[in-house]
Amino acid sequence: MPAVTVVAPALPAEHSAAVGLLAAHRDAGVERVILAPTGPAWEDDYADAAKFLAAL
Repeated sequence: MPAVTVVAPALPAEHSAAVGLLAAHRDAGVERVILAPTGPAWEDDYADAAKFLAAL
């Protein structure tokens, strides 16, 4: 299977819904998801990404 990268739209605000969406991408064979910054508090996006990764 070829490696696939997805540039994701904004994730759901609800943590479990966001994790579910990312898990669905993973289960479909996506190797990498790129999350766009959500605004001026982009540092928080890194913390969120770490939480999502830990939950997967």
